[in-house]
Amino acid sequence: MRKWTRDGTLETIDEEAESPDDPGPGPVGSNPCHGRWIVIWVHDESTFYAHDRHKLRWVHSSESAKPYAKGEGASLMVADFVSPDYGWLRGKTGYVVIAVRGDASADVSCSEDSARVLFKAGKNRDGYFTNDKILEQANHAMDIIDKDYPDNNHVFFFYDNAKTHTARRPDALSARYMTVKPPRDASSNFLCIVKDRDSTTRKVRMQDGQFLDGTSQSFYFPDSHPQAGLFKGMRHIIQECISHGANLPDPTKLLAQCHEFKCLPGATECCCCRIIFNQPDFVAQKSKLEELCESRGYRITFYPKFHCEVSFIEQC
Repeated sequence: MRKWTRDGTLETIDEEAESPDDPGPGPVGSNPCHGRWIVIWVHDESTFYAHDRHKLRWVHSSESAKPYAKGEGASLMVADFVSPDYGWLRGKTGYVVIAVRGDASADVSCSEDSARVLFKAGKNRDGYFTNDKILEQANHAMDIIDKDYPDNNHVFFFYDNAKTHTARRPDALSARYMTVKPPRDASSNFLCIVKDRDSTTRKVRMQDGQFLDGTSQSFYFPDSHPQAGLFKGMRHIIQECISHGANLPDPTKLLAQCHEFKCLPGATECCCCRIIFNQPDFVAQKSKLEELCESRGYRITFYPKFHCEVSFIEQC
């Protein structure tokens, strides 16, 4: 087991040895982790520029002035995971860093024993570090942890609230573009647009919601209905929620949404869109990153908005 000492260094200690400075995790059952250490992994993204330099420096009396190059120069982004307990995330057999390829179909290229990614961001370089690349890097990090660090409980104190980190699936629950009434025909049906890796797009139904009683709620009429396959509309959806125990106002007397969706502060039932927006299943909708980590048994927490300084790495 690794432990920080008082002089700031990291040392390996014998788990069986007793020390007055390290009482140990305690007996099994004395805490919710059953004696397993909780290891926090922080995701860090740093960008370095070719023209980064000190503005002031000592010079020799014989040295002449030399103008600085304009602009910040080419950039290199480094994305990695770090923990106070283990340092940078590495397999126990070492690591080799491999840069990510820039074509749209390429996967994040990490070595077998490292989750670090080197990325040359830019339109004419490697492109941009998208949510798909974030997911692939996270998946690889969990592969390393599963293989080399199975004796701890791991928490991903993952990312800030950037859209590339909090992106949801295209068919995730969202009231943003819902129509208040059913469409006239299939050509104007409310569907979610999915963009594939080859840049082609297709339309799919929004995933099912959930009533307060736990049963599934489809937002499209069943095959036996005269309007089979069409979107039910927000008013019909709210009426179904009421019939399943929700205490909501009559949607037929409400607007589809307030002007530009700028509802009054604190209002929760002012329009159909706001009502659906505040339903428990919509509020509980998770990002793709959260769904991936939880499906593999990992806990994940995002930093508060605009407060990245709470990450310990910002104090280094």
